[in-house]
Amino acid sequence: MATPIELGRAVLCAPTTNLELWLTTLITVSPQRGRIDIRQLKSSQILDLMSTGHVWTCRGHVMHAELHLMFREEPLPHTQLRDLAESIVQGPVWGQLMLQPSIPTDIALEPGIIRLNIKYNDNNNNTRPQEEHRRRRVCMEMPTTDVQPPLGVPIIALETIRFTIEIVETRQRTKTAHKRLRVEGEADGHLLSVTNSVVPNAANILDAPRHESGCPVTTPIERKPMRSASRSNRGKNSSPPLLSVRHRGTRRQPVISTDLRPNSGVTVVANNYLEVEDIVDAALRFSVSGSSNNKSVNGLKVKASTFQAGLADIAPALWRPDYLIAVSQRAYLLPTISRSLSQSAGMKATSISLKYKLHMLSKLSNNYIGDGSHQEDLIVEHIDGKGVLPIAGELWKLLQKSLPSKPRWPLLAFVATGACASPDSSSDDMLEEVEQRIQYPYTSTLGANVVLGSMESDDEHLLDDGSPSSVRLDADISMQHVSTNSTCKDDSRITKDDLLFDF
Repeated sequence: MATPIELGRAVLCAPTTNLELWLTTLITVSPQRGRIDIRQLKSSQILDLMSTGHVWTCRGHVMHAELHLMFREEPLPHTQLRDLAESIVQGPVWGQLMLQPSIPTDIALEPGIIRLNIKYNDNNNNTRPQEEHRRRRVCMEMPTTDVQPPLGVPIIALETIRFTIEIVETRQRTKTAHKRLRVEGEADGHLLSVTNSVVPNAANILDAPRHESGCPVTTPIERKPMRSASRSNRGKNSSPPLLSVRHRGTRRQPVISTDLRPNSGVTVVANNYLEVEDIVDAALRFSVSGSSNNKSVNGLKVKASTFQAGLADIAPALWRPDYLIAVSQRAYLLPTISRSLSQSAGMKATSISLKYKLHMLSKLSNNYIGDGSHQEDLIVEHIDGKGVLPIAGELWKLLQKSLPSKPRWPLLAFVATGACASPDSSSDDMLEEVEQRIQYPYTSTLGANVVLGSMESDDEHLLDDGSPSSVRLDADISMQHVSTNSTCKDDSRITKDDLLFDF
């Protein structure tokens, strides 16, 4: 039975713009082997079980990924949604994860929804270009997709991954604007007091003759009532709107702007398409990593998160780079090691430490045989007659735990950002003009000289018909140029012949 599980929620904000990302990631899992009743467990218990390494998480028969995109409470337009889907399919991270996404052709593209079919890459060999010199290592030719755990290890399949991405625009709080207005008012009052205290003294000292001539001079006594009146008027006029704005801005939650025109969403999305790509890339990266220690992802600041584990933690064989290669290189020797250990368990130990270890191995085998939850495993165990399967299962679990949790290389981008835009008509005209100049150099100079000759004749009024003369002049110059080129070629041939006969 497929069981939906919420992987986590997060809120990310862009520091340069007023856009926020509200992310919700859901997965659907189903048990394939082993009697683990997922329905009786909570979502947190299932995620803990999948991230401990006691189970093997693989790809389902047909693994889907769905992206539900909303921009300002509206779905993305069809054209930009299609371009975004193509950019995600061409992302460089899929080659790093050895996965191959594709857009299904039998399902119509719904508004604001991108569906992808994810499968293993057909060309996913263990040997990579940087590791071709190590091809002689043991187990390097083993296909990674054929790796399967022993019969004693439960298997859980990852069927569907759903990313709900909502991009909203938040307004800045009016409380900060109120503080700035108060600071500006205090600064203005301080400047007025400074100027009023300094300027009159300077006027009394420097402009003493002007008092005798009868020119009006302002004094501090005359400015005091005006300054008090201006302050009182400023307080009376500014206090009511500030109080009303502050009353409206008491909400602590981000306010979504809804005062947009009905047809302005398409133009806004077109202008912010690159920002939407970066936000979608950050959402996919954060869903894969899922670490609560990350304070920023792809330039976006993490404001809140409920992720306890990411896709790379619960399904490392699918979403952690180089994990499947490391497992395939080590799993090839597990049957041989488990058989040798099972044979050693029946022997008499000479040392105390080895005797205790062999006792634990035999106890593990007896517990595994006495457990009635693995009927198909018991048949193989009965035929084998030795405790190979429990030892192989424990070695597999130890193998998954011993591998490093962090990859050697970071994740690449999920969205390809190197799409070339269609050239404009002006650039086409420029290219055509350059090609014409390359093919016909003399005709272009002739035309330019004709124009220059006509301009000179109009300005100077010296020639009545300047264009024919300029054409003749350019023709003579071009003929001289051709003749000089031909003479140069003949001279070069003569010099070559002279060099041949000089020896």
